[in-house]
Amino acid sequence: MLWVILLGFFVFGDVPTLAVLAGSAIVIGAGVFVIWREHQLGIRREKARKANTPL
Repeated sequence: MLWVILLGFFVFGDVPTLAVLAGSAIVIGAGVFVIWREHQLGIRREKARKANTPL
């Protein structure tokens, strides 16, 4: 998102509006949340797998 906004600004002279910046923040935030959630689920799966592994 950052590269596209910068490219648009420097190549085309397009100044991003507040709506574009807000939308970008929402998309980036959602992506970070999904990565965090999947990481947490992976930790839980790993703990469950280790707990079920016979010694």
